[in-house]
Amino acid sequence: MAWLLLYPRLHQISIMKHFISYFLFLCIILTGMIARGQQYPAVAGIYLSAEDYRNGTLTYRQADPLQKYKIRADQPGKQSKVKVIRGDETINLDKSSLYGFRDGKNRLYRVFNKSNFRILSSDSLMLYSREETVANGKERLRKTNYYFSDGPDGRLVKLTMDNLKQVYRQNRAFHDLLDMHFSSDRDLMRYDKLYSQYKVEYLLDKTIGNL
Repeated sequence: MAWLLLYPRLHQISIMKHFISYFLFLCIILTGMIARGQQYPAVAGIYLSAEDYRNGTLTYRQADPLQKYKIRADQPGKQSKVKVIRGDETINLDKSSLYGFRDGKNRLYRVFNKSNFRILSSDSLMLYSREETVANGKERLRKTNYYFSDGPDGRLVKLTMDNLKQVYRQNRAFHDLLDMHFSSDRDLMRYDKLYSQYKVEYLLDKTIGNL
């Protein structure tokens, strides 16, 4: 008889234990979400100018890491447009009105002549890559080409030794180092693990007093 009287109380305790367990589980999930948000801040957005890029100023940015966010910069038939999908909002921009963007995977791009170039390095010498289609007989192949500019707002030029010497034509010491360290244009993307930068960047910095 005493057990029957205790049963409702035991049942309440059981329900309370389940509730506490569920509450703790939710706390763990929310803590993980907050930690991820702190570890991976909302960085996707649009750079309207080279100055914005220098200062890290993003427009039409992602509000938080969990917000639905996409940048569509290669739309079929709309190569001059960029579409930003932010939550339930859709924003259409002319490529001529912006400098570049940072996508949801933390990749940086510069827009130049309506084309998107991935930024590989943001030193004194800006380096870029772009996947392009090239003709090989009757075949059309995808090839990665490399470009550079003198600073964030410099004109993009294909990465070759001759072009580097032309852009930095007054820097004879840089010319000599290029001839000393590289035997062909293909070597220019050599990465120096010791200095954690591309070799060509290091050589330019060495001649302009950045080291």
